[in-house]
Amino acid sequence: MLSRLLRPAPGRENRALRQNLAANMMDGALFAFGMSFVSLQTVLPVFVKRSGGSSVELGLIPVLWTFGYNFPQIFVANYVQRIPLKKGLFLKTALVQRLPWLLLAVFTFLVVERVHPSVALLVFFVLFALAAVAGSINLPIWFDLIVKLTPLDLRGRLLAARNLCGALLGVLAGWVVKLVLATIDYPANFALLFLLGFAAMLASYIFLRMLVEDRPGPAAAVDRKDYARALSRILRTQRNFRNYLVSDALMIAARGDAACLLQR
Repeated sequence: MLSRLLRPAPGRENRALRQNLAANMMDGALFAFGMSFVSLQTVLPVFVKRSGGSSVELGLIPVLWTFGYNFPQIFVANYVQRIPLKKGLFLKTALVQRLPWLLLAVFTFLVVERVHPSVALLVFFVLFALAAVAGSINLPIWFDLIVKLTPLDLRGRLLAARNLCGALLGVLAGWVVKLVLATIDYPANFALLFLLGFAAMLASYIFLRMLVEDRPGPAAAVDRKDYARALSRILRTQRNFRNYLVSDALMIAARGDAACLLQR
C-alpha cells in the first residue's frame, strides 16, 4: 500500500527519486519510533520525578524543548538558503541531534545514582537542551532538502506515510516502555529506554545517508537586516500563519499540563 502511495507519476520514475522517497519514509518512521521511547509527555517526566525533580523541573521539559527546538531556527534558516548542497551539513547536524540520547543512556546507567539529584537533573537538562537545539538547527536544512528532492505532488503523501508508519511503530514502543518500566529497576530501566531511542534514531540516520542529492540547488543570500524585516512583515501580513502560531502555542501549553499531573 505504501509503495503505491509513494509511486511517482508516469514519466517521472527514476532510481534516485524512488530511493529518496523510501529513505525519507523510513527515516521519519524510525525517528518517531525512537522518540516514542523517550516521550516528552510520559517517559521523561517520570524520569525527572524519579531523579528528584519537582513540579518546576517537570514543567521545564516542554518549555525547554519548545524553545530549544524552535527559536534557533530563526537564525539558521537564512544561512541554510546560501548553501547549494545541503546533505553534508544535514548529516552532521542530524548526528549531533541523536548523540545526546546515547550520552543520557550512559550517564543514567553509570552516574545518575552516584551524584546529587541537582547535579543529575542539571546534566539531564543540558543534554536534553542539546538534543533540542541540534534538532532546531537540523530542521530548516531538512525542510530545504525535502523540498529539493521531493516533487510537489508527492510531498503530502510522503509526510503522511512517515507519520502513519511512525504512529504504528509508536504503539509498539509504548508496549516496550511499559514492559521495561515494570520489569527493570531504576535507573537501568530509563538507561535502556534512552539506549533504545538512540538505536532507533541511529537506524533512521542510516537511511538519511542513502538520500541522493545529485545537483546543487539555488543559493539565495539575504542581508541580515532585510531578513529581520521580512520576518516582521510575515507576522504582520500573513494572518493564516499567525493563527497557526497561536494554535501551535496552545497545543504546546496543553501538552505541558499533562506532565504536571504526575506531581499530583
